[in-house]
Amino acid sequence: MQTSTEQPFLPTAVNILRLRDYVLPPDGVVLFDWFVVKQACFRSGSFHYSQARIQAETRIARHRQDSLITQFCEWDFLVVFVNFNPATGGRVRFFSLDYAALADPGVLTHVVRKDSDLFVHYLNYFTHMSARLNTPKASTPTPAEEQAQAERVYHLLNRTFNERRKFYNLGGLTQGVRPVQPLPPTELPRNRAFVPRLARLGRQYSDDAICNSFGSYTDSLILGQKKVRSPLRYFLSYDDLCETFGVVDMFLDIFNGDYTGRPL
Repeated sequence: MQTSTEQPFLPTAVNILRLRDYVLPPDGVVLFDWFVVKQACFRSGSFHYSQARIQAETRIARHRQDSLITQFCEWDFLVVFVNFNPATGGRVRFFSLDYAALADPGVLTHVVRKDSDLFVHYLNYFTHMSARLNTPKASTPTPAEEQAQAERVYHLLNRTFNERRKFYNLGGLTQGVRPVQPLPPTELPRNRAFVPRLARLGRQYSDDAICNSFGSYTDSLILGQKKVRSPLRYFLSYDDLCETFGVVDMFLDIFNGDYTGRPL
């Protein structure tokens, strides 16, 4: 019997060799990288997470989270504010990374050793992201462009809704058990009042992000986990002060946390 000489994969969760390039303690490294990854998912927008959710994803206790977040804020690269969340009706903490601050070597030295290759890589990344966000914005879209964008996003949502409906009818949401009464084909309601928000949604989020968020939202409606009077109006809830779609962000968060490795 022949034995393979190929060395098996070593499944470590942490790159120990790279860990020494950080100035932060190990739990600080985890939380910093967590913020970098989350900010990349939400592009330039702010995002909200509860302390319980952060603890579940990072294994960092709440009191330690507060200590590290306070330190990041004092170093001026993390912005934190509390605001109303239309999805839950409560007040939650919103976060955003300041790429311009992290592109400053003096700030980045609080996180990474200046004499390391990792420092150079991070500096290049944050400089690039800061430049992208400071690129002059395109001119205001014409009414025709606004309408076309809204129509495109509407069809994207309508398609996603019916894909999830079909998946449910096949038992995909109920562990293979098909419903007694399958859901019939559905068309989302049209409303001229939705046009500005549909168009804005298409400008602020990628198609994948929109589909992933609306897909997880649709699943919650189909399974009765979420009950609202006007599903599309609720999904398009927009905070003018923060310039964020709270419900979209919440269900994108749910997708990122609960749908990993599952079909959508």
